[in-house]
Amino acid sequence: MKKSFLLLSSMLVLANVGVLNAQESSESSLSVEMSESVSTDESTSESVGESSEAVVESGSENEDKKDPFDPACYETVFEADTYKIGTDMPAGEYKLFALEEYASYDLTEDARGEEYIAYNSIETFAYVVVEDGQFLEISEAFAVPVEDVDPVEPVDGKFGPGVYRIGVDIEPGEYKVTSIGEYASYDIATDANLIEYVDYGSIEKSNYVEVRDGEYLELDEAELIVE
Repeated sequence: MKKSFLLLSSMLVLANVGVLNAQESSESSLSVEMSESVSTDESTSESVGESSEAVVESGSENEDKKDPFDPACYETVFEADTYKIGTDMPAGEYKLFALEEYASYDLTEDARGEEYIAYNSIETFAYVVVEDGQFLEISEAFAVPVEDVDPVEPVDGKFGPGVYRIGVDIEPGEYKVTSIGEYASYDIATDANLIEYVDYGSIEKSNYVEVRDGEYLELDEAELIVE
C-alpha cells in the first residue's frame, strides 16, 4: 500500500514538473516572438521614415527647379499681343520664350508697322530692348523682364538653339559650334535686337566662334560646346 502511494506521489510530482516546464517553454517562445515582432516593427518604421524623408527631399529638389518656358513661374509676364512701350509695357530689356513653332516678335517705331526697327523668329528664346513710343508685337510667345530670368544652363555640356547674352548665359571666349540641322548658322551682335552684327557664319559640320562680354550670340539649328 505504501509503495503504491509513493509511486502515485512520484507520478504527480513528475506531472507537475512537466506542466511547469511546458509553461516556461511556452512563455519563453512567446517572449522571443514578441521581441522579434518589436524588432521587425522598429525596422519597418525606420524604413518608412527613411522613404518619407527621401520623398520630401526629392520634392524639394523638384520645387527648386522651375520651367523657364512656363509663364506661371514669373511675376511679370507680357503675353502674345501688341504693346505700346511706355503705355502698356515699360521700356527696357526683355527675354522672350517661344510657346509655338512659329513664335516671333516685331519692333516698330509706329502703330502701322511701317518704320521697322527689328524682327526675329524665336526658335526657343530671344532678347529685345524696347524704348518709349515704340510698338512691340509678340506672336506665339511671351516676354519677361531680363532681371527676372535665370541664366541659361548647358545640357550635357552644350547650349542649343537660341539667343544668349555673353557674360550672363555664356562666358566670353572661343567655342566650337556644330550643326544639328540642314541650315545651321550663328550670328554675333553687339545689341539685343541683333541689328549691329559683328560676325556671321553658316555651319556645314562645325565651326568656331569668339564671343565677348556684352555681345549676343544667336544659334540657329546649331549647338555650342562648352565641355
